[in-house]
Amino acid sequence: MPALRPARALLALVRRAAPAVVLALCSPATAADAPPTAPAGPSTPAAAAPSLPAAPTAPASSATGTPLRLVRTVTTGKWPEGVFAAGGEAVVADSGNRRLLRVDVETGKTTAVPVGRLPTVVVQRADGALIALVETDKTIARIDAGAKKARPLARLPDCPDDLAVDGDALFALLWEACSSAGSRVSRVDARTGKRVDGEGLGANAFAIAAAGGRVFVPHRGGVVSVLDAQTLAVTARWNVPDVGMHVAASGAAVFVPSGPDLVRIDALSGATTARAPLPAALRVLRTAGDHVYAALADGRIVVLSAANLMPVEVLVPEGPTFEPRGLAVDGARLLVTTFKEDPRDVNAAEGRLLVFERGAPAP
Repeated sequence: MPALRPARALLALVRRAAPAVVLALCSPATAADAPPTAPAGPSTPAAAAPSLPAAPTAPASSATGTPLRLVRTVTTGKWPEGVFAAGGEAVVADSGNRRLLRVDVETGKTTAVPVGRLPTVVVQRADGALIALVETDKTIARIDAGAKKARPLARLPDCPDDLAVDGDALFALLWEACSSAGSRVSRVDARTGKRVDGEGLGANAFAIAAAGGRVFVPHRGGVVSVLDAQTLAVTARWNVPDVGMHVAASGAAVFVPSGPDLVRIDALSGATTARAPLPAALRVLRTAGDHVYAALADGRIVVLSAANLMPVEVLVPEGPTFEPRGLAVDGARLLVTTFKEDPRDVNAAEGRLLVFERGAPAP
């Protein structure tokens, strides 16, 4: 039976926290803003390619690592999700409060920009404009540089679950009829808002990445759909055993979890070129420069070479253990969103933005 992600405000879905079906009946004031988690759905899409060949396995990351010094904690409100950071400013998708939260990292001062119900992804364009995926409202919002208000850039035809950016193109992963039983991708021009909708991709799609004229969508259960960025036509389907609900792309490489490992896939051939074991469950996957950052469920962040997945360092945050929800890298700083929920009250959540700086490597 497929897991449903209802569009109406009386039902809310808690996304990405666990692979189980979670449907909550909430009041209109809370349901639309409930933080999402990944539901289960039908099995792998059909017409998958043969299994990828084995790839060299990088050595496991060292148990010791580089300490991350906590330099600031910013209270964000409930359910902070994605975060973007650059030049001393962080922008948090504060989903439970229907806003983006701009944070001066040096002072902790915050400025709120309302964007709509359940913003979960935020990115910044080269011209300084902010782009936010607003899931419950099925929109992509834009905040121009210097503006204090958001404006709708595009209306989406189905329930969005994730957003990827490549140049002027925004790629929204949609669930057909708001159910994980079907998915497709819409491309939106970040300047004009013009939208093009793609074909159906199949079930269990929970993440999206784009790079080099291609779009990559993993389907939990074993397949990654590869799309042409211009036509949105499916050009390949890669078999990746036990692929997880995360994906990142950089240059000519795609990175996805495969069971307890992280794998690097050549974007042109579909061949697995490297594999690295992760010491705990993956929660956030990002690329920055020549590195891949894997934020784990226990708060540690494994840094690997994007070229071959060789481990570079393990970043160990100081302070209490936390589960990351979003991650941004800004030079020597790493910024992480996290929140704690009270299982007795869907409205009770303590949201924080944690600002870390790298310290000296541990002996």
